[in-house]
Amino acid sequence: MSTAPFRARRTTTTVAMVLLASTMAITGCGGDDSAPVAKRVVQLQAPATLVADDALTFCSDIGYPPMEFDDEGTPAGADIEIGQRLAKLMDVSAAFVNTPFDDVLTDLDDGACDAVISSLTNTAERRELVHFVNYLEVGQSLMVETSNPSDIEGLDDLGGKRVAVQAGTTNEEFLRGHAKDVDGTPPVITPFAKDTDATAALKTGRVDAYFGDSPVVAYHIGQEALTYAFAGDAINSEPIGIAVRHDDTKLRAELQRGIEAMYDDGSMDRILRRWKLDDFAIAG
Repeated sequence: MSTAPFRARRTTTTVAMVLLASTMAITGCGGDDSAPVAKRVVQLQAPATLVADDALTFCSDIGYPPMEFDDEGTPAGADIEIGQRLAKLMDVSAAFVNTPFDDVLTDLDDGACDAVISSLTNTAERRELVHFVNYLEVGQSLMVETSNPSDIEGLDDLGGKRVAVQAGTTNEEFLRGHAKDVDGTPPVITPFAKDTDATAALKTGRVDAYFGDSPVVAYHIGQEALTYAFAGDAINSEPIGIAVRHDDTKLRAELQRGIEAMYDDGSMDRILRRWKLDDFAIAG
């Protein structure tokens, strides 16, 4: 998923900056991938520019399972575990600022966090604003009810159909661009502030399909195989990256070393396998 370029801050910020697990224990979610691997341990250097001296702080929209979500008050998901592992290699704690998706890059620019880990698509437009450290490669997919009453088998079947998508993402941007090319009646695109609300709209029959990142679609189908199904193949495979400010060259270099180390020592593979994301590892 990808946010629009730096936007004006929302004037109502009650959703605002809740610091989840401000010095979160690395062993908190999903296993012991934070433990050093015997064959090779890479020690990252914590830059002096960190928001908190003892923590690597990430902005993240914690409502996008299986990548990041709230598990009874504790951040969980693949992105959370990746962030925890990177912090462990840096010998600091991991902290996650729960941030509305439209605001993650703005808040990064404002210094509310050190980096963004939030299934953020690495695009040319975004690279003008931030540096990226890529860690996954994902596509986009359509999800429908298992019975598929609207006979949707792919993007070309969306004419006149109602489609839910998370607002402010490249998924929404792509859908709106595709709608211009649909013969006849274009699809009715309904954006939702929260991705979970978009998927709920499909479950409750308010839309005919949901469009989102393939890992998220796969997760929802895995959770409720009797309810949801893929509609056609995945499209638009693009890299997902951790975003850092342009001037944080030291942090970017250390995070790059960390991601490479995680692929090398097997900890990335274990995290992805646990969340059924094996297909989205970076090739090579």
